[in-house]
Amino acid sequence: MALPDRLALVTVVFETEVALLRLQARSVDLFFPAEAIDSITIIDNSTGGLSARVRGDLTTAYGRHSARVAFLRPAELARVPPASGWLVQQVLKLAIADQLTSSHYLVLDAKDHFIRAAAVADFVGEDGLARIPAYSYLAHPLRPQLENVLGYLGIDPTPYRERFSATVTPFTLETAEVRRMMTAIAGRHPGSDFAAEFVEHGLLEFFLYAGWLVGERGSLDEAFDLQDRSSPKVWKGTATLAGVTAAIALADRDCAAVFSVHRRALPRLPWAALVALADFWTERGLFTSRAEALRFCLAFQVQYVVREVRRKLPGRLRALRDRIVRK
Repeated sequence: MALPDRLALVTVVFETEVALLRLQARSVDLFFPAEAIDSITIIDNSTGGLSARVRGDLTTAYGRHSARVAFLRPAELARVPPASGWLVQQVLKLAIADQLTSSHYLVLDAKDHFIRAAAVADFVGEDGLARIPAYSYLAHPLRPQLENVLGYLGIDPTPYRERFSATVTPFTLETAEVRRMMTAIAGRHPGSDFAAEFVEHGLLEFFLYAGWLVGERGSLDEAFDLQDRSSPKVWKGTATLAGVTAAIALADRDCAAVFSVHRRALPRLPWAALVALADFWTERGLFTSRAEALRFCLAFQVQYVVREVRRKLPGRLRALRDRIVRK
């Protein structure tokens, strides 16, 4: 293998994350060279499908890359058995490989956006191996899932608890290897298919892919160009001024190409943290001013609260009705 000329970009999105995806699109236009992108696929995992207006707005936000943008619905990729939206999204991130022509594809979440000029070499090494962070799972909350996936693949998890590849985006995959893996997994049980096997055994997409490559190539170092650094992120649990400041400092220290703010973090950020984030985004050119960036943050917070109320209200009303009936 060799360093590819271009990458495909793939993002899964649903209703709550549209504004964050628009920010991602703006960042792709600002920081990714046109010649470095083969295609941009948005997997629309929203309940009723994004409207034509929203799709148009998102496509426009990609600017000089707009002609490469395509939207796909889950049913166009795979028939996934009933499962949580989180699990369905994982299947889709792998199933998309059947639709791509590039040798490698970069999976992003809507929370991710570029913060400096990016190149294929940020995500793939000269030998064609994906550049992926690795860290310990000895005390990691996903250790049971790692052990489950490796056990499913017939790999002893013991040597990999101290160091295994990350499970977060951005994550680069070799398209042909994903296809080979899905074919092999689908063939494990007669009458099954990849999506059904994935859901039934509670697999995780990046653990499964990494474990598959380890089984094929013999070691993590043969599967990936492993990195000690990962992209800085603001999670729900670090949605504080200290959390934002630390993520920004990490981005500056490591000259990170990608920065992430989770949809559940942004509505929880206190004012001082919002100002720090707004200043960072403005300094990186994603917004023209602190005021514009703050308007984005506040609009997202309002929309998030409204959506959460609408999502939870029916269940709460049913619970209230049931309590009244019991009385």
